[in-house]
Amino acid sequence: MTKISNLIRRLRSSKLIKDSAWAVFGNGLGNALLLAAGILIARLLGKDLYGEFGVVKTTMFHIAGFATFGLGYTSTKFIAQYISENATKIKAISRAALSITLISSLLLCTLLFVFSNKLAVYINNPQLATPFRFLGVIVVCKAISTTSSGIISGFKDFKRQGRNNILSGLILLVSAPILTYFWGLRGSLAALLLSQVSLSVLNLLLLKHLLSRHSDSDESFIKPLLVFSFPVAMQELTYTLSHWLGPLLLAKYASLGEVGLYSASGQWNTIVRFIPALLSSVVLSYLSSSTKQKEHNTMMFRVLGINFVCAFIPFLLVLAFSGLIVKMYGSSFVGLQAVINVFVFNTIISVVARVFQNDLISRGKNWRMFGLRAGKDIITISALYMVLVNTGGEHAAMNYAIVDIAANILFLSALVLFFFWESKRSQITMSKVR
Repeated sequence: MTKISNLIRRLRSSKLIKDSAWAVFGNGLGNALLLAAGILIARLLGKDLYGEFGVVKTTMFHIAGFATFGLGYTSTKFIAQYISENATKIKAISRAALSITLISSLLLCTLLFVFSNKLAVYINNPQLATPFRFLGVIVVCKAISTTSSGIISGFKDFKRQGRNNILSGLILLVSAPILTYFWGLRGSLAALLLSQVSLSVLNLLLLKHLLSRHSDSDESFIKPLLVFSFPVAMQELTYTLSHWLGPLLLAKYASLGEVGLYSASGQWNTIVRFIPALLSSVVLSYLSSSTKQKEHNTMMFRVLGINFVCAFIPFLLVLAFSGLIVKMYGSSFVGLQAVINVFVFNTIISVVARVFQNDLISRGKNWRMFGLRAGKDIITISALYMVLVNTGGEHAAMNYAIVDIAANILFLSALVLFFFWESKRSQITMSKVR
């Protein structure tokens, strides 16, 4: 009993545990609200129209991911590092990160507006040209909220960050059923836009409050951020292209119904990974702050165990109740149960891989991270294309899940090898210094 009491006291006093708890509660509840809104939208639209919604949402979100230029991760590392080293540079770092994000997101929004017709025709769905053209503002809002969230994570203010995500999720949950009921697909997209605008505004207001405590500096951090973030941005580009082209290939070589199955499964993929995903910013912030190799490795193995458990438990729950889950979507989602089961299993692998990715970024090994990520994404899309062409688009969503599992296993294996190689090299360097 004494050992248990001591353990509980240690957990309560641990800042890592407290920050992780707030990240899980606040952001987790926000994601749960987004899931609930997604199910309501799916029931109201049906499989095919929900497939259109999924294509538009995926396109906007992944373009926004690249528009941040990797600054979601980079700003977390820089802010966490400079808060303890030289806090006078915090404002300059934040200003540079947000400026780069705004310029790049506006540029990509403009390109999307110009080429929306060609994109819609390519995926054999010309009716999507108008949503692509006029909802580009989602790209700007999502990009701004992502970068500002990265900066807030550097401050370790996970409590108020979580509140913002909850409010954004509530706005989507309340507005989506009403707008979708009266205006169909356009209404659901309008609700999505409303939630993203609100999240970006809330994050910027919180960031303004946090920065008001710090003095300013005339130093420009645009070049240092771009130099550090460029390989991270290239990683975001390959990730964006992979996860954007995947649904587009399903739409072109299979059907929007298969995209609907993929999008619905992706929601439960998000549920399984939501705690590890929320902890990702916490992990990166703490790994970036740890300078000793032994302390760094201890932190790594600790968060690996936490992330695996936090993903495995919801995986088992989704697996057990997948039959009931499918019924919530309606009768048009035929074959969804099997696709969900395979997709959520794949999440276990990607959750573990994410910890090793954060380790490489915290060490500044961004080009290595880019090479591994690019290889994984190229393999995924190439294999998916060959499978879709050779099968005539049959069981496309299921085949996509299987292809992604194989690519993720290769990716994780490479990450593990590099981690142990890097740790061994650091130990050899330390022994020579002594």
